[in-house]
Amino acid sequence: MSSLIEYLHRTASSSETVSSDSQMVTAVIAGFEYRWINGIAMPMVLFTDDVGEGAFPLIGNHYLTFSRQWYCSWCGTEVIGSGGMCGRCEASDLGRRLRCIHEGPGMPFEKDCTLDDPPCEVSGWARSVCYAPWMVYIASVCGVPKVGISRMSKDGCELGFTKRLLSQGAGQWVALGPVASLGVALETESYLSEELSITTFVTNAQKVEWIINGSLVTPLPSSIRLWVKKEELPVFMKGDFSRHYELESDTRTEM
Repeated sequence: MSSLIEYLHRTASSSETVSSDSQMVTAVIAGFEYRWINGIAMPMVLFTDDVGEGAFPLIGNHYLTFSRQWYCSWCGTEVIGSGGMCGRCEASDLGRRLRCIHEGPGMPFEKDCTLDDPPCEVSGWARSVCYAPWMVYIASVCGVPKVGISRMSKDGCELGFTKRLLSQGAGQWVALGPVASLGVALETESYLSEELSITTFVTNAQKVEWIINGSLVTPLPSSIRLWVKKEELPVFMKGDFSRHYELESDTRTEM
């Protein structure tokens, strides 16, 4: 969700008020995720402004005003439509490498990609991303059934894909695999999405709405769990992170 956001974050109690001359900050929403803080999965809104990248927790009082225009979440340039990046950032070397994760290895470069000859000419990236083991997961993400992919190991953690699940807001989940490469993971994701009629993408707006109004209990539909069992898919691990999203502090967001 790359619209402009004017935000003011206060951790004061709900009985306090914000004065009319309080400073408002204008930024571009770059994403939404949970971060592990003191044993609790903290809901965070990610943003980019004139200073750089930042984030604030959805705890306390927030006063948000959204514009109707969309802006690049990298450089802040106005963009047409609802894309996350402008054309210049998408065409950059890093932008194209990141697009490979969604479009397929080599696709943004319009060339075939192999481990020995990646079109990005970054062998370390090809080895650690495109041709590393990947997991395919089915999860209830903020109450929405979703199929997704993640590298098996991330940030030095052998089960790094679980960090991805937690950051997305996954309640009940099942991980399949691992599969040998990004390309195989994308093909499997597409197949499961079509077979189960579930999405591969949960919007930031859906996640924020779930935080404000949703239930902490987010089981996968029984039909999906039964299908996985019936098809005898290679289940690597199962889990449920619902309890980690319980917050003791009051949360109030006005939009």
